[in-house]
Amino acid sequence: MRPADSGSVSVTPYVAPPAPAPQYTVQPHDTVQSVAAAYSVTPEELARTNHIDVNSDLSHITVLSLPSNAVAPAHNDQPPAPQTPSQKTDAAIAAYDAAVKQRDDDVRNAPHNGAIRQDISTSDSAAVDQAKKAMDAAIQDEIGGQIASRNSGVPAEFQTPTDQIIKSAGDAIAARHQGDSAAQSAISASVGAYQLQQQTNALIPSFSGPWSASDKLAALSNNLHGQSQDVIDHVIADPRVQGWIQDAAKEATGKPTVDCAKDLADLVQKVPPDLARQVIQAWWTPSDANDLAAQLSPGNVATIAATDKDTYKNLSIIYGALGDDPQSQTLKQQIASTIASQQQDNPTFAQRTFTDAISEGGNAQLAIDVASQMQAAGKSDAARSILSAATMGTHNLQKQTLAQDVQAYAKQTQELNELIKDLGPGLSPQQEQQAINSYMASKGKDWQDQLGSIKDKLVSDSRAFSNDLGELLDVPDNLKAFAPTRDGLGKLTDDDTTRQAIAFAASQDPSIFDGKDAGEAAKLMIEVSHKNKEFVTSIGPAYLSRNLLPALAGLNPNDPASVAKVNGALANLKEVAGFMGLPQSDIEEGTKKLQEEIEALKTESLADASQGKGINAVAATRNELSEMKEMSFSSGPAGVLFRAAALAISGGALLNQSGTTADDPSTKNQLAELAVSVGAVQDTAAFGTAVGMVDRSGGVGKWALGANLAGQATEKFIGILNVLYFANSAQEGYEKHDMPTEVLSLVGAAGVGLSVFGGADALGGMAGPIGLGIAVVASLGIGVAEHYANEREYHEAEDKFLEGAGIEDAGARSQMISVGGEQLQAMRDRGMSTQEIQDIAKNNPEWMHIAYTNDPLGRPY
Repeated sequence: MRPADSGSVSVTPYVAPPAPAPQYTVQPHDTVQSVAAAYSVTPEELARTNHIDVNSDLSHITVLSLPSNAVAPAHNDQPPAPQTPSQKTDAAIAAYDAAVKQRDDDVRNAPHNGAIRQDISTSDSAAVDQAKKAMDAAIQDEIGGQIASRNSGVPAEFQTPTDQIIKSAGDAIAARHQGDSAAQSAISASVGAYQLQQQTNALIPSFSGPWSASDKLAALSNNLHGQSQDVIDHVIADPRVQGWIQDAAKEATGKPTVDCAKDLADLVQKVPPDLARQVIQAWWTPSDANDLAAQLSPGNVATIAATDKDTYKNLSIIYGALGDDPQSQTLKQQIASTIASQQQDNPTFAQRTFTDAISEGGNAQLAIDVASQMQAAGKSDAARSILSAATMGTHNLQKQTLAQDVQAYAKQTQELNELIKDLGPGLSPQQEQQAINSYMASKGKDWQDQLGSIKDKLVSDSRAFSNDLGELLDVPDNLKAFAPTRDGLGKLTDDDTTRQAIAFAASQDPSIFDGKDAGEAAKLMIEVSHKNKEFVTSIGPAYLSRNLLPALAGLNPNDPASVAKVNGALANLKEVAGFMGLPQSDIEEGTKKLQEEIEALKTESLADASQGKGINAVAATRNELSEMKEMSFSSGPAGVLFRAAALAISGGALLNQSGTTADDPSTKNQLAELAVSVGAVQDTAAFGTAVGMVDRSGGVGKWALGANLAGQATEKFIGILNVLYFANSAQEGYEKHDMPTEVLSLVGAAGVGLSVFGGADALGGMAGPIGLGIAVVASLGIGVAEHYANEREYHEAEDKFLEGAGIEDAGARSQMISVGGEQLQAMRDRGMSTQEIQDIAKNNPEWMHIAYTNDPLGRPY
């Protein structure tokens, strides 16, 4: 046979079938990022091969197909080691960076077609959002693990605070991604959100047992004292708290109408304003249309308020708790309109009820707004009658209620006032306060409680009068034609008893002038009584510290609206300073200098502060402030006023622009430097103490400062300014032997201490339950009564009073008692110090009886 012809037969070559794609069996805790890293491919390659997203959860996937370029680990029979928390975080951050880059690239390269670009942007933004959520979760897991491990097994008193751990861990994560600006910003936001949530969880208490929703909100409010507004907002937005808000409103509607109004009024006085507003809103506009009781409750309360004075008072508290935001304004209009529509055809009962309620401290604003609604409906006669109720009620509050409060206080402190009058000139302020404290302690708890109750009522009624007066000064436009005139309202304050009550209340709690209405009332009081030096000295600092200084400290030189607001405050300052009896030339000079300071701050002084270079800003501002200290009026009352104003402007601008806080150690030093430059303090150590002690959570009016100030930092700074203003006034009075000024200013410091400093012990004796406020009673003549008929009993009280002041020698005490207050004051007028008087009483008693006065020819003898 011939061999076959190889070229005549076609043979198909053998081709081996393709090898199956390599696969990986998913293990617990695996992520797309960890598997990709183990096989040396990118997360995107692994995701595309398996038609999944880089952030997909692998827990429900059995196997993954590996890309063709995957490189198996050296020991592919061993599963990859689980990722550490930090590795998971870094992988999640890398995925987030990639998603952001992908979105930016896609949008940049997309066709110039609006619809297509929108689709791409929407799709990629969703991927970025998903990546951000995964990154947030990874960061929270890493930080949460550190919190658990670092404090595990550590006694509670030695545990590291959670916020410190969060900051430390967040800084470490950011440090691992230095140079990546996008990651740095995202990491900061994630850590901040986690810290805010941790704070929220720590502040929201857990409850077991039969707690009412109102009790839960009250307990929550105690935890919120001292927290920043951001934290408070976050807490209130928490679903748990939102549930309590709804439950509190529902609880109130389930009670009889009168009890409903009282419970809501009690609640809104215990909680922060934002929380109060939400409870009121939930009550007035219930969400459940099928809940008949809830739907009827607001209207029922409005009806009863027109016939029951206590219900009106409670509703006026609820009404006053609403703010100036649009939703609150709408709610106010609805409340006032409901009452107006019910009563406009027969307002007789409402007129009588409103008058009685306002006479006893009920807020007049509700009645005024009801009158405005009646006028808008064309019911002019009804509107006049209700407005007259607001006017008459305010008049009765001034003429009757405040007078009764003053008489009750005078009666309770009758003996103490006599002791201060007769022996006070022989004591230093510290000794006098020590004697007052000892006297009060000796009277026992019942006496102290009764005095405290009388004092609280006097302050409360004075606050109501200030608010009502301010509200009548600024009635709605449609009522102005028949509203009381400014002169007529001014006459309400031109009364000795009223001035005494207001002065004492301002010394105890300067926040009686908080807010626009009360501030306008204070201006009117100063205007009408500007010739009464003692009265102006009493309420002037309170008005300035609660209205003008906060407005000046809100300056942000880069914000035209803020500058305009500060300029408006300066116009008020100029007006009030004139009523306070300061020379016009000093006012003009000081105001002009403050305007120059504002312009300097706008153009150069704090340009670096926005970049955190606060110390440069302070150095640039120092010269401006030093010029204020050298001005012609720097040593008098105008100097105190304008130095405090200059410090408010410069310090407030520093805080507001730089974003630092008054708690920051460098900021404390900068504020102290500004204060020394302007001469606002005579003792820098005292100022340093004040900076360290200011605490927004302490004392009365704890919710009052935050509403209109530029954050917590400025709020603390206002506390510092208050202390400085009063302390300087006291120092000048002391140096000039001007006891009324000295005492009243120290009283002001005590009042500020109660509202700004934490706890009654922070300022020592001055911040006691009554403090030097009792000295105001004496110096203004409140309650000065005749001596007890039994002089022996009174002399025993005098001896105990001096002993309480720390005068141990019985003979010295006897001599001071025997000569009396007029002789002691005459010795003071001769330039003797209280220590010299006490030494004479002890060592040279015969000198005590010399007539330290002048003969008919004016010669001393």
